[in-house]
Amino acid sequence: MFRAEEAAARLQAEGLLPDGASPKALAQIDDMAEKVMNYLNTDGIPDGLSRAFCRLCGAYIKASEAGAVSSGTGEIRSISEGDVTVTFATASETAHVASADSLISDYASDLNRYRSAYPRKEASPWQFQQT
Repeated sequence: MFRAEEAAARLQAEGLLPDGASPKALAQIDDMAEKVMNYLNTDGIPDGLSRAFCRLCGAYIKASEAGAVSSGTGEIRSISEGDVTVTFATASETAHVASADSLISDYASDLNRYRSAYPRKEASPWQFQQT
């Protein structure tokens, strides 16, 4: 079974997770691991799912970083002529802000291969972060 430290190492190698990863990023990996294990009805991440799981975690981390839209960026909501005023949309107003559940559905074709109808009773190899 795939382990948390392997996911963090692979994400660091791909540049999606900086060295000395923040507790927030590690918590996001744990959150995604819990969502995936619930979806699969397993107590761990299967080895064959390691690449897809890392892509899923990377997309989740990127989406959460992009979700924090600051003033002056994002989609333009309105422009007034004359004394020019530009109003930008907030993250909640944009078309699609990716959540863990929406990403799971995006990766369903990869995950369904390992999905079980019956929950397994294994010792969980996944080591969740203590925050």
